[in-house]
Amino acid sequence: MSRDWLKLDYGALGVALAGFLVAAIGSIVLEFISPAARSCKEKMCTSIDSIPFEDELTPGLYKAMLCAEKKDVSPKTKQTFRASGASHILALSGMHLGIIYGIISLVLKIIGNSPTAKKTRSIIALCIAAFYTIVTGAGPSVFRALLFILIREGARLAGRECSLTRCLVYASTIQLMIRPRSISEPGFQLSYLATLGICVLYPRLEKLYEGNGRKGLLDPMKRVWELACVSISCQAFTAMAVWYHFHSFPKHFLISNLLALPVTQAAMTVGIIDVGLQSTFGCPQFMAKAGSTLCQTLVHILEIVEKM
Repeated sequence: MSRDWLKLDYGALGVALAGFLVAAIGSIVLEFISPAARSCKEKMCTSIDSIPFEDELTPGLYKAMLCAEKKDVSPKTKQTFRASGASHILALSGMHLGIIYGIISLVLKIIGNSPTAKKTRSIIALCIAAFYTIVTGAGPSVFRALLFILIREGARLAGRECSLTRCLVYASTIQLMIRPRSISEPGFQLSYLATLGICVLYPRLEKLYEGNGRKGLLDPMKRVWELACVSISCQAFTAMAVWYHFHSFPKHFLISNLLALPVTQAAMTVGIIDVGLQSTFGCPQFMAKAGSTLCQTLVHILEIVEKM
């Protein structure tokens, strides 16, 4: 008789232990961190309000995209994002945390590239990402992204490989152990379905067009194709859930994402720089203007898509 069933899956065991530890220790840690997190969020919102933007639209958008605070976004702007299929841009999600984590990792490269420096960079970036997640309320999508990053970086630091699909399973297991009722929330369902689409469908679609063999901006058509594949993969896996919860389906999601996502990334990067400058030396007018121009461009693009 085979004894394979006696063998332990140490990865699954580690996830179970991690889930129990996070659930047990998390509430205690939050008791100490939450006041600082609330204060930090208030300071970020105040800093955004004090930046000399050229219009009233930009502060509201930045508070929504960086602080998960949408009360200053006008109903008309919210409708524009919703009708054009770009609601995920306005609502703080895993995409936003991914952009912020990438910026943090890029800035921390000044530490160096030695093995010790790389580990130090990863630990610092993870701590900042975790604190930012708490600051913004730890919504299902953002928390999923944080768990995803923690698992991937933890495996890398330990010298082990962890596939995207396995990371997704581990992250969902831990999140449901901490808060089982999350499974009924639209944010949880859409976040994991979209990520599952990227893990399962995106690699197959992306291989259909090889490009010119160059990287990054040297092959713009390949970049456009990759963005299209990500959008299609996400929508293919979330369509039924979107229809079930909201009784609608964004017809022009592909156009919205292809045009709006690059502008969103640029706007968030400039916004983070503006907030950092305003909190220290003061944000210069040309940087505030750059933020306003990008936010206005984003909304203008979505208004055109909305009218199609």
